[in-house]
Amino acid sequence: MPKKDRNPFPPHLRRVTPVWDQSAYGTMKWFAPPFGLVLSVFWVTTGFHFNHPNGFYYLVGPLLGPWLSALLFIIYPRNPYRKGAAKMHVPASMVGLEHRDPDARRLVEIYRSPAAHRFLLRWALKTMIILVAVMLVVVAVQWDALSWSFSRSHMAASVVGCFIGSLLLVGGLYTAWGWDTWFASYEGQSRSGSEGPTDG
Repeated sequence: MPKKDRNPFPPHLRRVTPVWDQSAYGTMKWFAPPFGLVLSVFWVTTGFHFNHPNGFYYLVGPLLGPWLSALLFIIYPRNPYRKGAAKMHVPASMVGLEHRDPDARRLVEIYRSPAAHRFLLRWALKTMIILVAVMLVVVAVQWDALSWSFSRSHMAASVVGCFIGSLLLVGGLYTAWGWDTWFASYEGQSRSGSEGPTDG
């Protein structure tokens, strides 16, 4: 009995996909988002602020962190063929592949597209709503012990924590969305060998 192929990438796209990306599909789609959410909540609720409980600390990070993470991906959209990525997990032969291969170029264009921007902003909003809802419960529980003085160090710590967590959550979903959109863009198209799709 032949072994089941568990690789989610279509065979004709594996030749232009780094091995690390092929193995990271499940991680990006199913593990990184909940881990990022838990990390954000953990950072904000267990940070050094307990010595000086501050209500703003609980809210500023959740309000700003998700938007900053989405903005980062909009300004620097994902490109698995970027030169810097080669130092980590991309073979040197794949650096700049989007300039030579239509399949690779299509993936990069998907990550740069207005649809990608809308996806990022939509999930930044969802992430913000979830985090703020959780933090409002925390604030309500600790209301009598909280102060509301502004502290730049506390605010910065809150934003950094939620930014890092949101990078995992929003970035993981964004990466997986790009792959899924890439796969779907070939559905119904006939292919011959490794020839790329026609534009249009």
